[in-house]
Amino acid sequence: MQITNNKIMKIILPIFLIVILISLVNAFGVSSPYWEGNPLTLAAGETKTVNLNLQNMVGEEDVNVKVEIKEGLEIASLKEDIYTVKSKTSDTFVPLKIKIPREAENTSYKLIAEVRTVTPGGEGGAVMLGTGMTVAFDVLVSGKVESNKFIIIIGACIILAIIIFIIIILRKKFGKKKKSK
Repeated sequence: MQITNNKIMKIILPIFLIVILISLVNAFGVSSPYWEGNPLTLAAGETKTVNLNLQNMVGEEDVNVKVEIKEGLEIASLKEDIYTVKSKTSDTFVPLKIKIPREAENTSYKLIAEVRTVTPGGEGGAVMLGTGMTVAFDVLVSGKVESNKFIIIIGACIILAIIIFIIIILRKKFGKKKKSK
């Protein structure tokens, strides 16, 4: 039985590729409390922070990810866009602030956030492969946030009435002491 170079290459090449690909495996995940079919409902003028949860349960290396809002920029914002997800963790949170305009009534917004790995290096024309995931959900606007102005005015009136009441009592008390001397 004669083994040719062609047969050797057919055996070695797949093994070599498997070994190379196994060393490149990194797995991260992203979850959200809202998704297609489970929308977030807010009132006009309301603000809420939704935490996207990043996980890196496979592999021994930390993963750097970039979070980018692809749709819904008019209502959503991020404080940061690059996060490090430590190896063997499932609790890296990305706070996504959602603020509904006061004039928005009975409407909906589509929110799409893309989360993808970023690798250092990449200069000099090198091709860097990464993993990407998308989180998408609807934000439904229903009703309006109650104005706090009425509550503030009532509270201020009560405090003012208490101050006036205390002043009247103190004047009567100190006024009687002066008359008795």
